[in-house]
Amino acid sequence: MVQDFILDDFCWSYSRVESFERCPLCFYYQYIKQYKSIPGFFGQYGSFVHKVLEKYALGELAEWELSSYYKKHYPDEVTVDAPPNAWVDLGERYYHQGLDYFNNFEGYDREILAVEHDHNFKVGKYNFRGIIDLECPEEIVDIKTKREQHLTRLTKKHNPDDYITMLDGRYIHKENFRQLYIYAIPFREEYGEYPKLLSLSMARANDWYTVKFDKKLFNEAHDWAVDEIDRIYNAKEFPKGRDVSEFWCEFICGQRLNCKYSNAYIGDIP
Repeated sequence: MVQDFILDDFCWSYSRVESFERCPLCFYYQYIKQYKSIPGFFGQYGSFVHKVLEKYALGELAEWELSSYYKKHYPDEVTVDAPPNAWVDLGERYYHQGLDYFNNFEGYDREILAVEHDHNFKVGKYNFRGIIDLECPEEIVDIKTKREQHLTRLTKKHNPDDYITMLDGRYIHKENFRQLYIYAIPFREEYGEYPKLLSLSMARANDWYTVKFDKKLFNEAHDWAVDEIDRIYNAKEFPKGRDVSEFWCEFICGQRLNCKYSNAYIGDIP
């Protein structure tokens, strides 16, 4: 069990809480032992796409400059090789998907009030920090570089209680919007009311996912964060996550060089 005074000093974030939910052992190495985190291809790629779009939103780059900036700086920003794949060169695929996105980027069709706004706020009794990518009138926008997450229809294998209907009629798992529901807390503190819309700008997929704000889902996200932190305080052990894949352990986890469950393990490197 971790001593309470260690956790009491934490400023929590969505990613910190989510890392415990996914893999308690990764959380322990990263935030309790404070082992150095190792960058990965997917993280570097996502950070770079965010950086380019941030420069656009701040007026530092025009639409027609984005692709040239992306091409020029990609080798310096994305330095880790993509994982091997038997069917496709992932590095090439990701690079060209990003290039296609910026070649065809036409700007945002909404007013932007704030870009990469850093907030400190409370979730329950816990101190939180969150950076909102784009704040718009009555809307929070988060930029993602994941693959497509939507469904055009639900089948018998899908629990309808786990899915949200988006404005365009497609479906998406509600966990995709959990972070934005947490960020609705500082949004309300800043603007006096909760956002009416939550949006995911899916850069690599060149898509846009928008849902109406739902107070029930907001309460679920709030309670999830509080309950997970309570679990951390009460945890006697920090085992490997039950559902993490071998691929995630070897290529995505920031503690992959420290963890004996990863094929990339080389020993503890604090």
